[in-house]
Amino acid sequence: MNQVMRAYAYSTEHILMVDIIPDSFVPKAMTEINVENLDFIQKLFWNILTADFMASIVKLLFICWYNLLTNR
Repeated sequence: MNQVMRAYAYSTEHILMVDIIPDSFVPKAMTEINVENLDFIQKLFWNILTADFMASIVKLLFICWYNLLTNR
């Protein structure tokens, strides 16, 4: 476009592009990326929550075992 406009003694300094519609594969690719990231985050938090939950159960079992041994 700039080359065509130079023939008429105009030059393009800045342009503003609006209402750009991406190819159909772009939203699909973005969705896939977001799903992969969400899946990773869910697995990460599930592992953290599961580890905390298991640690709590181990502590509770240890307290019960200790109380049984000391007859409390």
